[in-house]
Amino acid sequence: MSLIRRKNGFLLGEETIKIVIAVICIVFLVYLLVSLYASKVSNEKKKQADALLKDSESASFKVIMERVKNGQGTSGGNAEERLIHNPKGWLILSYSGGEVKPNLCLNKNCLCICEEAGDFSLGALSTSKEERQASECDDGGSCLVVDDLMDSPDIKITVATDIIIQYQGGIFVRENGP
Repeated sequence: MSLIRRKNGFLLGEETIKIVIAVICIVFLVYLLVSLYASKVSNEKKKQADALLKDSESASFKVIMERVKNGQGTSGGNAEERLIHNPKGWLILSYSGGEVKPNLCLNKNCLCICEEAGDFSLGALSTSKEERQASECDDGGSCLVVDDLMDSPDIKITVATDIIIQYQGGIFVRENGP
């Protein structure tokens, strides 16, 4: 009898190990699927940011900026409004001074669209918010060099964000509203 009990106890240990290994494999597969999904969404938003800044034929910021510089904007010649929907939740940032800039913008003025840098990341304790934001724009955002860009407020893209691009001795981008 004692031999049978030991055998059953041993089988219970083997089954427990199999279950633990199965759970670890399932957790790993779920992590992998979530990572792939997040990567796909991030790539789609980067494409949307590229299109918004420079890839669209008639409605990109690059084209609109040229029109307003030439006095051909649709809102009084030196300004043009643009309703944007995507990439939802990302920021439109202007880098025109001596602040910390993305590598794409070193020694240049540029307009960037990128995800907002989180407050809780691995490097959050050793870097400033500005450095994390510049790094976020480098890693997954899109930037457009604009030589005569003026310092503009940050704009968060929501469901329908109405912005205005103006030329007042330089390009100024702001949210259209009160």
